[in-house]
Amino acid sequence: MKVLHLTTSLSGGAGIATVRINNALNLIGVDSDILSRNSLNANSKFSSILTIASSANTVLQSKILQKSDDLVTPLSINFLDINSKIINLADLIHIHSYYNLLNTSFLKSLVAIQKPIFFTLHDQRLFTGGCHYSRDCSNYLNNCSRCPQVKSPFQFLVKSSFMKQKSIFMDTNNIEIISPSFWLKDVAKKSKILADFPIRVLKNPIPRIFFEYPIKSRRKTDELKIAFIAAQINNPYKGINVFIQAVNKIAAEQKTKITVVLIGQGRNVRFNPLVQINRHTAASDIQMAELLSEVDLLVVPSNQDNSPSVVGEALSMGLTVLGSRTGGITEILDEFKMPTFMVGESDQLARRILEMTEFTQKEEIREQSKKYFSEEIIAKKLLEFYKESLNKYKTTY
Repeated sequence: MKVLHLTTSLSGGAGIATVRINNALNLIGVDSDILSRNSLNANSKFSSILTIASSANTVLQSKILQKSDDLVTPLSINFLDINSKIINLADLIHIHSYYNLLNTSFLKSLVAIQKPIFFTLHDQRLFTGGCHYSRDCSNYLNNCSRCPQVKSPFQFLVKSSFMKQKSIFMDTNNIEIISPSFWLKDVAKKSKILADFPIRVLKNPIPRIFFEYPIKSRRKTDELKIAFIAAQINNPYKGINVFIQAVNKIAAEQKTKITVVLIGQGRNVRFNPLVQINRHTAASDIQMAELLSEVDLLVVPSNQDNSPSVVGEALSMGLTVLGSRTGGITEILDEFKMPTFMVGESDQLARRILEMTEFTQKEEIREQSKKYFSEEIIAKKLLEFYKESLNKYKTTY
C-alpha cells in the first residue's frame, strides 16, 4: 500500500498533524509520503512565483473580502498536476489542509480517478464556502449565501465556492472523512455538503518524545509559570486577548507572581508590567517538550478550535491544562478531568488560574494520554481505515 498525504504546508496545526500522521504510519511499516508546497518549492524553478502568488491571494482576500480578522478563503490556487507521477503511483490519497495547494477543479479530477480519497477535517473549510470557522453563522447548513464574514459585494464568491465544493461530493463513493474531534464531526454532519457521509473520529498522534521527556517536579516558589502556545499567537481564534485580560487582572491585584511563557510567532502583546514575559519559538518537538517541562500550567483560551495538538502534547507530559469550553478542547479536558472556563470569560479564567493549587505533573495523566494520542495506536487504527477503503473499492495493496 502506498499512501500520499497532501497538505499545503508542513507548519501550522494541520501541517504538523500531517507530518506526525505520516511519521506514525512509517513507524508501523506503511509506505507513506507527503506532498506539500514545501516540497514543490524545493524542487521547482518556479518556487518564487508560487510563493508570491500564494501570498498575494491570501493578502487580497484578507484585505478586500474579509470584514474582520477571521479567515475566509473562497479563492484557492492550484499548484498540482493531476497527471504527476507521485499522484499516479499512490494507492490512496489522504488530503489535509489544501488552501492554495489545490482548488475545486483539481479535487473533482482527483475524485474522478477512482482511488480512495481521505479528508481529515482540521477546521470547517471543507464544508463551507470558505470560512475556516463559522462561529455563530449557520449558512453552511444551506448554501453559504449572504456570508456575514465578508463584505457584501463579495458574498457571491462565497456562495459560488460553496456550490463548487458541494459538487466534489456529488455522486461519489470513494471519499472517506476523518475528524480529530467529535465536535467537528457533529458540525460537519449538520452541513449541506457532508451530511450524507460517514465520518470517523480519530485523534492526531503525539510523538513519543512527549511521553518520554523527563517530568520535572513542581518548583517550591511563589511564582506561577503559565504557557500560551499558538503557531501565530495573534490568531483571532486562539483567544490571546482573553488570556491577557485574565493575567493582567491577577497581576493588578497582586495575588501571585506570574511569568507568561509565550510560544509562537506574532506581534507584541500588552501585559501588565508586573508580568514577566518569556518569548520563545519551538523549531522541533524536543524544544517544545523542554519548554512545556518548565511551566506549571498551559492555558488554551480559544474561542473556536478543533483539537489543538498542544493540548495532547501537554497532557502527554502530565501537565495541567486549563482550556475554554469550545470544540474538541472541551471533550478532551472533560475526559482528563481538567479545569475549563466559558469562552471569552476573562474574569472566570482569572479565578480558575487562582484556584490552581497543585501542579504536580502526574505519571497517571501521561499513561492515560497514551490511549488517546499514541503514534502506534493512531497509526494502526488509520491503517485499518485504509485497508477497509481499499477493499471496498477493490484496489490492490
